[in-house]
Amino acid sequence: MRRFLPYIFVSIIALGVAAGAWVYLQQYQALNKEMVSLPVPVRDIEPYTTITANDIIMKSFLKGAEESTAATEVSEVVGRLATGKLNRGWQIDKRSLASKEFIGDQQVVGVNVDVARAGDVKVGDVVDVYWLTPDQGNWSPAGASHVIAQNARVIRIVDDRGVSTNEAGSIAQGTIASVSAIKGPSVVYLMIEPKDVSKVISGAAPKNTSIALAKKTKPTKTKEVIQHAEGVEEE
Repeated sequence: MRRFLPYIFVSIIALGVAAGAWVYLQQYQALNKEMVSLPVPVRDIEPYTTITANDIIMKSFLKGAEESTAATEVSEVVGRLATGKLNRGWQIDKRSLASKEFIGDQQVVGVNVDVARAGDVKVGDVVDVYWLTPDQGNWSPAGASHVIAQNARVIRIVDDRGVSTNEAGSIAQGTIASVSAIKGPSVVYLMIEPKDVSKVISGAAPKNTSIALAKKTKPTKTKEVIQHAEGVEEE
């Protein structure tokens, strides 16, 4: 038995050295992982917001964890338009960015809607805007509601307290992150053509209930729409 003791001691020492080397290697790898720096939002950025330098910081990510479509330089982001919501601290997908020319000379108008008249719209949806004919007497085709704007883009939805419902995904769901359910009429902000502003803006009047939205699966070829609003003569 004694003649095997030297071999046993050598084996123990070898195992100790191997274990120590493994621990050192793990510690070294943990402290010396290759990282990459990517631009990320310093705050949540709402859709159709122009990104500024103050909105962006650089954040380290483990190399290989970056998305293939992620922006890698601040210059790729600043001055661009967010076409979808950008979450704080997350990598920025370049496919969710556009040039300012993306919206052209379109203007933003807020209109009062309730759950039914909102048509279950979400931020980013394309909608047609209808002016509702008052429900008086028997309905007839001549009294049908009129389209006053086509291919409007929903850029923001707020409840009656001005709290954004974007995180809820849909106004009809009536829930907001960390906020109680919608209690009253909400406001939908629409990006529309300048020629349609005078027709749609009446929907911003207090207690106005004449605007309804119809969500579309895709934009359609526009046509002249009837100018049908309070105080405006039909063409």
